[in-house]
Amino acid sequence: VLAPRDQTEVLSLQVDQLLQSLRQNGTIDSEGEFTLSLSRARAKMAEFGSTDPARYLVSVLSGGIGGGATSVRVSDAGSAISVWMEGGHFREDQLLAALESSVGSEYDGALDLILGCRGALKNSAESVEIVVRGTDRPGYRWLLQQDSEESEALPEARLDGIAVEIRFKESVVERVGRF
Repeated sequence: VLAPRDQTEVLSLQVDQLLQSLRQNGTIDSEGEFTLSLSRARAKMAEFGSTDPARYLVSVLSGGIGGGATSVRVSDAGSAISVWMEGGHFREDQLLAALESSVGSEYDGALDLILGCRGALKNSAESVEIVVRGTDRPGYRWLLQQDSEESEALPEARLDGIAVEIRFKESVVERVGRF
């Protein structure tokens, strides 16, 4: 009879043997640095989303706060909603990972931000621009549209923060009238 500790050691030994066997019989498919494509990740965005399209702004705000924002400012200029989340920051790979997974991530704030942007695009947004700036970290800009995307690196800035601008073809009054 094996004591619980002995069973754990046997199981560990069996797993080690299995891994060694797989290494011996396996082949290397590729080597190098793993990256995600922004366009492939965007395509995944369309698969998942909230049933309430008007909740996108709550998700954007939740994402910024999850990214460390200490203050939030929202302004509506008729055909655009601008959100500035001071202190917030995500590395680009964190947002890409959230785009890729879409159903849970070690970066929950990043996932919320992505869900909000996806919701905005589903809610007739013409484009969503995400600008992430940092004082001691690289920044970047994403421009997401219904059928395209752009990304570019940005230099360090004077403030950490996440800016999101959601542009619509119609004004707020026209959008609200549809609900």
